[in-house]
Amino acid sequence: HPSFIRPCLGVHPVQQAGGPGLLVGGESRNRCVQLDDLEKAMPAIEAAADRLIGVGEVGLDFTPRWCPDEAARETQKAVLRRQAEFALRHDLTLNVHSRSAGHHCIELLHSLGVRRAHLHAFNGRPHYAVTGAQLGYYFSIPPEVVRDSGKQRLVAALPLDRLLLETDSPVLGPTVDQRNEPSNARLVLEFIAKDKAISTDAAAAALLDNTMKAYPRLARAQGV
Repeated sequence: HPSFIRPCLGVHPVQQAGGPGLLVGGESRNRCVQLDDLEKAMPAIEAAADRLIGVGEVGLDFTPRWCPDEAARETQKAVLRRQAEFALRHDLTLNVHSRSAGHHCIELLHSLGVRRAHLHAFNGRPHYAVTGAQLGYYFSIPPEVVRDSGKQRLVAALPLDRLLLETDSPVLGPTVDQRNEPSNARLVLEFIAKDKAISTDAAAAALLDNTMKAYPRLARAQGV
C-alpha cells in the first residue's frame, strides 16, 4: 500500500545495549541513546528524506533505569534537538515519544520552533497536553484507553481536532495480557466517539482529516 503506508525514520531515546535483538533474562537490556547512535543513523535518514512523511520515533524518555541522571537527559535532548532541526529543514512531522518527560518534550519542541508534532501514547498530565494542543501538536491514543484512566482523562481534555488513532502494537492493548493488533484501533475510535458524543462515522472522518493535516506528505501521496 505505497500511497497509504509510508515510513518515518529517527533515533529513539532508548537503545538496546549491544544492538538490536540482545536479550538478557528474556528482556532486552536498554540504555540511554548516545550522540554516536545519531551520527551512525543520520546518513540513512538524510538519504531517505524525500521518501519520509516524518522523523520518528524520536523524543525523550526519562525512565530512571536507563536515564539515571542529568547528563543522560541532556544527551537525549541534544539528540532530539538535532532531529527536530532536520525535520524543520525538510518540512517533516516529528513523531514523538515522551515517556516520563511529557512537559519537557513539549517545552523543548516549542523552544525549537517545531510547528508539527505527533506525540504518541502521551503519559504526562493532561494540562501539559492541552498546552501542546494549543501549539498545534497532535496526540494519538492507543487501545489501552479502554482500561487506563490517564488516557481517558487525556481524551476528555483534548479537542477532537488534536486527536489521532494508534495501537503501538504489540503493546498497550485493551487488556494487559493481550497482544495488541492494528485492528484494535477500532476500539479507540469508538471510545473517542463516545467521549465526544458523536457517531463513529463522524469521529472516523474527523480523525482521518487530522491524520492528513498532521502528515501532509501522506495527504499528498493520497492526492488529498
